[in-house]
Amino acid sequence: MKIKKAIKELKKDNVHCWREEENTYWVTNTYFLIRMNQNQFNRFKSKYSSLKRNAYIPDLEVGDKCSTYGMTLSGDGPDIGELFEKLDSFEPAKASKFIFDDEYRLYYTNNCVGVMQDNYYQIFEGYQLKIKSEISIVAIYSDNGNLVGLVMPVRPDRFELNKELKDLLNALEGDTRG
Repeated sequence: MKIKKAIKELKKDNVHCWREEENTYWVTNTYFLIRMNQNQFNRFKSKYSSLKRNAYIPDLEVGDKCSTYGMTLSGDGPDIGELFEKLDSFEPAKASKFIFDDEYRLYYTNNCVGVMQDNYYQIFEGYQLKIKSEISIVAIYSDNGNLVGLVMPVRPDRFELNKELKDLLNALEGDTRG
């Protein structure tokens, strides 16, 4: 995982942080979620606080959640635990080697094709992708099967890509039938 790229993306936005275990933190800007160990989280906090005016991320106890400005969230903020439970039905996907429109990368399985921003893909490049559909979250796993991040998909209808993606999927399916 490329933690420097992750920090570069995270510092652009407000964030939510959650300490899941003694050495496991989750940080999200709502576009992607990344797992950090204690050293990575400390580095992130230091860089983030020095670049964002009035930003403060406190030390967190296990189970604590906070927002950018140090507010501890009790029950508010992302319900990450519920999100994790839905990942069991996801299947392995591949990412395209090419980038289109200078910003997007395709991900695909035998059943669907979707798009994600390449800057998020680069953070997790080399890790295993898993998806459920073209508009599902993309789950990122390490070689040993640990979840290391989630990336929100680009909604195809937002960029009028829905029909193009379906046509591409049909073409890919036609190639495998042929």
